[in-house]
Amino acid sequence: MTQETVVLTDFGQPVDKYVVLLRDQGYGITRTDVSLILRKPYSPGDFERVKGILDAQRLAARVRRSIAPEFDESDYEKSNLLVLSLPEEWIDGLSFTAICSTCGRSYVMPDYDRRVRRVEWKKPIVMLNGQVPTVSASVRDAIEREGLSGALFHAFDQEGRYFYLATSRRLGKLLVRADEVLGLRGACEECGLPQWEMNFGPLRYARADWMGEDFIYSAFEEGPLYSSRAFEVLTSFDSSVSRVSPVYLE
Repeated sequence: MTQETVVLTDFGQPVDKYVVLLRDQGYGITRTDVSLILRKPYSPGDFERVKGILDAQRLAARVRRSIAPEFDESDYEKSNLLVLSLPEEWIDGLSFTAICSTCGRSYVMPDYDRRVRRVEWKKPIVMLNGQVPTVSASVRDAIEREGLSGALFHAFDQEGRYFYLATSRRLGKLLVRADEVLGLRGACEECGLPQWEMNFGPLRYARADWMGEDFIYSAFEEGPLYSSRAFEVLTSFDSSVSRVSPVYLE
């Protein structure tokens, strides 16, 4: 199910007027000190309807929204790959950020030749500075022992205890469904990333782009996507590794 959250702030009149009006129109309202929040299943046109109701009564407010899918176990069972969340660690002064000169979007460009003298943490799996996954030697050994495919490893520290987790192949163009995006403006000519106001569908790629790898790079995610087998191996080392969303191949 896809949920839409509408947030009203900066009210031009007493807040109670907005509450009564919207509740009379069938909307459930959560009230905070500075906002009114409407949470409901996404329906095209409903956001414009809320704004129209306010405009008709000349009730000024700032109206914003977010739309996000909610996945259950059946969604993951049908998926081919996964977006994962990894525990984070930070090293000051280490950044892999680049900026597209055409669309201005920042993106991650790992430099696998950059190494540190030693790693202070003991976590087996880490998203380094929110940008690049790294794994301990024991995780690397388990991935290789289990025969998982698609992973490449580059030394991260001079002691040989940790490794950048890279991939041997990458997926092609992201497939975008018209009913899962708002304000689509095509793709940037330079970096190739899609440009939109909001995307609220799971990631979709062409099945022909995938050869069954357990680790494969996604330009949109700026890092690896993972198979369910890879997820099982990683969680055997750190149970805090979690699924964010399914990925489908069509």
